[in-house]
Amino acid sequence: MLTHRGKILREVVDKYCAAQGSTISAVAQKAGYNQATIYRHFEKEDLPFHIIRKYGKAMGHDFRMEYPEMEEEMAAWSEPTEKYGNYTQTLSEVVLERDQWREKYYRLLEIHNKLLMERLQNQGL
Repeated sequence: MLTHRGKILREVVDKYCAAQGSTISAVAQKAGYNQATIYRHFEKEDLPFHIIRKYGKAMGHDFRMEYPEMEEEMAAWSEPTEKYGNYTQTLSEVVLERDQWREKYYRLLEIHNKLLMERLQNQGL
């Protein structure tokens, strides 16, 4: 028998709101939805796990306690790791490193352009 996922979501959201002094609308917004959408989610018996996961992330709640079967789906959505030399990095770590190198490149490019402009001005061009 399928548990009514929307009702369970509602119970968890209500407990969270009472404990945190928050509102349902604030939880919805934090999860990326509006107030009308969260109430529609409460009505859905077969609410998809990816939606439940977004609410869990917004509230800091692990819904695997209510839905042990989410474990398989969460494993499929977990962040991949790749080997780079002797290092193992997650995708977010690689993106962060890329952004750091990009910023360093921009800073060096600005210094280069400034030096080039000074040189051109000194030559009277």
